[in-house]
Amino acid sequence: MPLISTLSVPADRGRTISKFLNRVAIAAMTLPLTFPAFAETVNQTLPPRVAQALKANKIESNALSVVMLPLNSSASPTFVNADVSVNPASTMKLVTTYAALELLGPNHQWKTEFHADGPIENGTLNGNLYLKGGGDPKLNMEKLWLLLRD
Repeated sequence: MPLISTLSVPADRGRTISKFLNRVAIAAMTLPLTFPAFAETVNQTLPPRVAQALKANKIESNALSVVMLPLNSSASPTFVNADVSVNPASTMKLVTTYAALELLGPNHQWKTEFHADGPIENGTLNGNLYLKGGGDPKLNMEKLWLLLRD
């Protein structure tokens, strides 16, 4: 007896099997559509403390886009204005800070220099005052005026 035998099926019996397999395939593909979908519930409101903080600071809730995904619980995720594009704000500050630390190192100090081309007599500069900025990101107009007052 050969190890591999062939199975011969009469032509009309083969068509019957083929039709049966087609029906099974169609049923298998459409059966999942008959079951109800069990989607995870999604929270679309901000937590009360966040909503209160926004209101206290007179910030409209539509100025905020939030996606909160629970990591250690089965709580529902929160999506508030998640499909609205907004400026990245503090997220970009993280990228900038990382790049500055990598390039400049944690011990870098910004240097701002003042130079004068005349003498100081009785507390008054008789000449021009020059500012040589070194890129200090914290030097703003208020701090500049405070420096000039001293």
